[in-house]
Amino acid sequence: MHRGAVAHTLRLGLLVACVLAVCTCGGGGPEETKTRTIPEKGPLSAGRYSTQEFEPSFSFQLREGWHVWYPEEPYSMELAEGEGNDKQLAFYKVQEVFEPREDDGEVYFEARPAPNDLIAWFDRHPYVDTGEAKPVHIGGVGGKRFSADFDVPKGYVDVSGGGCSAPCIPILQLGGDLVIHALERGSADEFIVLDEVEGKAVILWLAAPPDEFDLFQPKVNKVLDTVEWKGA
Repeated sequence: MHRGAVAHTLRLGLLVACVLAVCTCGGGGPEETKTRTIPEKGPLSAGRYSTQEFEPSFSFQLREGWHVWYPEEPYSMELAEGEGNDKQLAFYKVQEVFEPREDDGEVYFEARPAPNDLIAWFDRHPYVDTGEAKPVHIGGVGGKRFSADFDVPKGYVDVSGGGCSAPCIPILQLGGDLVIHALERGSADEFIVLDEVEGKAVILWLAAPPDEFDLFQPKVNKVLDTVEWKGA
């Protein structure tokens, strides 16, 4: 997963992106019973945290080992587990998605309003290979969970300089000009598309190196089991 600021019409290969992140915490002593705000950066102590910027707001419990990758915003909350930032958990409020199109042999992506059925959109995306969608509940809100692999048109090379670290495609448009990109086969990825939470489209994105995903997934599940939506 990568984040970056781009125009509403993107030409594949001219993407400006940044890497995303993940977090975790756990219960324990008296200090861990307090609900804390999420710092702008750095490691997170074990305990319960509550969003302040992200809407719809929610709280969650973490164990040791998580840290903030990118400061919380009204449309994103991104965490990372372990020493680096390759094992990521993110909550996104989706405004738009990127529809691919071809013109004279070139591939472009255009931002369009997020559809009501995001799972169907993923399923028909020509550069996303999705697994079986399975029912899930996060904080009492229903949704579907599925794996995804990403492809980039043959011959794509990132020529932007300082853009994606590997071939990538834009997937989600959040607030302002913030775009979330997906790397081609660079990680094992899962999405959780929730039914509307307080009238808002919320997606959770899990990503980790393929050889570490099976160990990372249970850690994420422990966090998700503690999620409480404040307005739900």
